Amino acid sequence: MMCKRLIFQKGVTMVEVMVTVAIIGIIAAIAIPSYQDYVDKARLNSAVEAVYNQIVLAKREAVSNNADRYANLVTDSGNWCVYVSTSAASSNTCDTSGLYVDKSKFEGVLVDVASVAIGFYMPDLRSVSTAIKFTSPSGNAKKTISTSEHHMISVGSYE
Repeated sequence: MMCKRLIFQKGVTMVEVMVTVAIIGIIAAIAIPSYQDYVDKARLNSAVEAVYNQIVLAKREAVSNNADRYANLVTDSGNWCVYVSTSAASSNTCDTSGLYVDKSKFEGVLVDVASVAIGFYMPDLRSVSTAIKFTSPSGNAKKTISTSEHHMISVGSYE
């Protein structure tokens, strides 16, 4: 009679449930920090890519129109914004009338540079040499966008 009872028994024991919960807890403890690093790096990469695209847009407009263009990076009290204009920024106010990128879309990403106007001057094909440093929200990842005097724009990492 005892054998028949064991065959028809359904369900799990408390020990099996506890082991399963413990395994899930261990996996979560390992995965959550990795996921947070992934999110930080993704925010940093997105911010760098968006600012890079604004600088490239300024360069394209300068070449296409054979006229000077500026990628203006303005910083004010930890906030930052980048926009393209026909003139260098004269204040720490972001011009939101056209395409622009600002910190609100990239929570926690820091820019380590004072306000700067990256100018692309035509027809002599020269620009301003500068480096813009970005830091992820956790501070673990850092990237930089550099421009040279000859319209070269590059992205790299720094320590």
